[in-house]
Amino acid sequence: GKQFLDLASSVRGRSSRLHDHISNLKMTAAASKIKQHVDEAGRRVRYVSQEWVKRERQLSQCVQGHTLLADCRKVTDELQTMSVTLEKVDLSDSLESAEQLLEEHNQAVRRIKEMEQEVEQLQENADDLTEDNHYDASSLTEATPTLYSFHRQTQTKMNERQQLLESSGNFFARSMELMQDLDSGIR
Repeated sequence: GKQFLDLASSVRGRSSRLHDHISNLKMTAAASKIKQHVDEAGRRVRYVSQEWVKRERQLSQCVQGHTLLADCRKVTDELQTMSVTLEKVDLSDSLESAEQLLEEHNQAVRRIKEMEQEVEQLQENADDLTEDNHYDASSLTEATPTLYSFHRQTQTKMNERQQLLESSGNFFARSMELMQDLDSGIR
């Protein structure tokens, strides 16, 4: 019986060690699997983080691009209004109205000079965004040269109109002088 108990105890000890060994192997395999999952999760987190930064940059560029295009539209609309005004061929019918038209025109000239700075700033902003690899650089590079060209055309029309208004004013001023000379010569 003692031999049997010793043998049973020995088998139980071996069995326990075997069980521990098997448990260690299972834990090592589980730890290896867990490490693989953690490594994969880490790779996915880095990928999502990189994609998030890209997305955030693209959204920021989107806002900047839309703001730039909206500013271009605002300036274009104002230039369009000025252009329509310039198309009118009202050169006045008296010296006072010629002077008033010339003053209004001079205010518009001052405004278009201010707009020149705005157009240049918009061009610089578009260039900066393009150099920064804006995702929609083509729409930015199309908008600002068109605006710049339209600004130049409007400025040229304003210069032509100013010459006409000054001529009209000079005509009425000279006419007034002649009328006064005639009145004083008749008396």
